[in-house]
Amino acid sequence: MSILYLHQNGAVLGDASSDGGISLGGICPFAGAMSPNNGLPLTQLAVVELDAIGLDSSGWRVAKISFLYSWKCGIFEGDFSYRIIDGAVDILEHASGNPDVEDFPYPDFQIVFPAKSYQARSLTQDERD
Repeated sequence: MSILYLHQNGAVLGDASSDGGISLGGICPFAGAMSPNNGLPLTQLAVVELDAIGLDSSGWRVAKISFLYSWKCGIFEGDFSYRIIDGAVDILEHASGNPDVEDFPYPDFQIVFPAKSYQARSLTQDERD
C-alpha cells in the first residue's frame, strides 16, 4: 500500500476552527495512553486528520494520526514509539526511568493542554518558494 500525497505544496495550520482537521492539545481518548514509567497520562501534542492535510488514507485503519509524548518521565531521553490498535495505545519502545522532572521542561508544565482546532491551509506558491 502506498500513501499518496495529494497536495504538491503541503499544508500548514490555518485559521482556528471548531471543526478543523488539525487539533493541538486535548485529552487523548485511547486506552493505555499512560507513561509506562510513572503512570501519568501521555501528553497529546496533536491530532491530524489525514484527508485534511492531503494524504490519501484509503487502506489505513485510521483516518487520524495522534502525536503523543511525555515530558514527565524518562521517555524523552530516548526513542519512543507506539501504535494505536482498536482504540488502545500499544507502546513499542521507550526509555525507562523517572528523572527529576518536576520543573521540566518548565515549572508547572501541564500534562494536558486545552484543545485548539485549526483548518489546514495549503501553502501558497510564494511560501513554497
